[in-house]
Amino acid sequence: MAVFVCCAVVGGLGACSGDDSGEADEADDSFAHHFGEPMTADEVCDGALAGGAAESLVFITQDAALGEMTGEYRASLADSARALLEEGQFHHERFCAIFTTASEDSWSVRLDFRFSPSREKGAFPVERHQVPYDAGVRAFVENQAAILSVRCSVEGAAADSDLNGSLSVGEGAVEDPDAMMDVLNTATRAMAEELGCAEEAGLLEEAPQRLDS
Repeated sequence: MAVFVCCAVVGGLGACSGDDSGEADEADDSFAHHFGEPMTADEVCDGALAGGAAESLVFITQDAALGEMTGEYRASLADSARALLEEGQFHHERFCAIFTTASEDSWSVRLDFRFSPSREKGAFPVERHQVPYDAGVRAFVENQAAILSVRCSVEGAAADSDLNGSLSVGEGAVEDPDAMMDVLNTATRAMAEELGCAEEAGLLEEAPQRLDS
C-alpha cells in the first residue's frame, strides 16, 4: 500500500536565485535526495502512464523531469491492487504522488483508487460545473479533480463493485480537463488490468471524448 508524507525541503527543491551554478547544483542534489534520479512521465507511477498519457502528464506538470518518494512510498500497481482487495470497499488507496523539480515540498499530481458499490450508468446527474466524458460508468472533471468509475467485479472484491479512480492536481499544475482525464483513464486502465477486470472496465487506449453537458 502506498502512503505519502510531505517533506519540507529547506530552500525548496527547485529554488535558486541569480546565476550561481552552485545553488542550482544544490537544488538538484536536494531533489535527488528525496526522490532519486529524475524520472520520465513514462516511468512514474510504476509505468502506468506510458504512451500517449505521458505527454498529457508533462503538459499538466509543465516538467519532463518528475519524481516520486523513494523506497516503500514509491508507487506499485501490484501493491495497490493487493491493498484494494484486502481492505475492501471504501478503502482509499493513495497509488501515486508525482513531484516536479519546481513543486518544492508538495505533489503536483496525485492518483487515488477505491472500490464502491456499483451504480447504473447515468445514475448521477451531471452538474453544471462538471465536464463529462464518454468513459466507464461515470467520468467527469471538476475544478482540480478528475473522477472515473468503471465496472470491476473480481475475486476478493465485494460483488457488483465499481473501481473508482481520481486524479488531483496541486498548486502550479495546469488544470486542463482533457489532459487530466487522459492521464486518469490510462492509470485506471492499468489498475483494472492489474486487478483482472480490464475487459469488464472497457476503457480504451485513446483519450476519452467530452460529452455534451
